[in-house]
Amino acid sequence: IMYWAITLKDETRLIGTICLWNFTEDNSVAEVGYDLKPEFQKKGIMSEALKAVVSYGFKELEFSRIEAFTQKRNEGSKSLLMNNQFQLHPTRIDEGFPENIIFELYSKDYLSN
Repeated sequence: IMYWAITLKDETRLIGTICLWNFTEDNSVAEVGYDLKPEFQKKGIMSEALKAVVSYGFKELEFSRIEAFTQKRNEGSKSLLMNNQFQLHPTRIDEGFPENIIFELYSKDYLSN
């Protein structure tokens, strides 16, 4: 697991986290997870953090795919992912979590932009 703390510029107070985790055995795929205090949501903070982590995952760690699992009703998370090039994978199922949907971003798509 690789965790990053999210703070406001010039502050040390933790307002959220973002991580890459659940790596495949061959380290070609990872899952991104994130959390941000509600009062800081919808300000572009998580989008900035996600862009940085995705870039690091593809350019430095050389992942071929990054996945994100979110709840069907989490409109903020779905928008965040879609606004950052993630695509819904409508046929994949998160075993044991029927309310989740799965988004994917492939390095070939990300690096071609």
